[in-house]
Amino acid sequence: MNTKCGNRRCVIDVETTNDQWTGQLVCIGILNIDSENQEIQSFTGSYEEMVLKNFLRYFNNNQFDEIIGYNLCWDIRVVLSRCMKYRLRADAIYRARCTDLMMILKGFGKGYNYNEVGSLDMWSKFLGGPGKIKTEASIEDLYKMGRWSEIIEYNIRDLKLTYDLWDRLNIVIGRQNQ
Repeated sequence: MNTKCGNRRCVIDVETTNDQWTGQLVCIGILNIDSENQEIQSFTGSYEEMVLKNFLRYFNNNQFDEIIGYNLCWDIRVVLSRCMKYRLRADAIYRARCTDLMMILKGFGKGYNYNEVGSLDMWSKFLGGPGKIKTEASIEDLYKMGRWSEIIEYNIRDLKLTYDLWDRLNIVIGRQNQ
């Protein structure tokens, strides 16, 4: 476990009902890499502003300075756009170092290219993992039906798959995770 100040890492995944502009932010999941037992928190609800406030409080209390994700640029853009909408301070997220595994794998550390990078589901299955949870309904439908536990389960699986991909990538490139 890494508890040094200035090196607090987390994995983030966001679930919305649609795109950034018309969708509802319904879940922000965060896996605290440096906590004992890699604690996972899910922030959900019908009120975006409250979801954001609870997430920001947790993020700030843990003083994370690195955020890891798959297609993380999209997740961060959703969070920051909603913070702008509600005038919520998110300077710690803005300042955090972002490690977007999709972009790293797109160029495999050597620069961006136009080859298909593959989805988180494809990478997980390729590496012998379980892949993403297949739901009978979209996140938007689950939200409309109030099936919060399924949204959270879906989000938690994505967090774990992202962490596993990050861990495997660090082994390959020789970067220490601990």
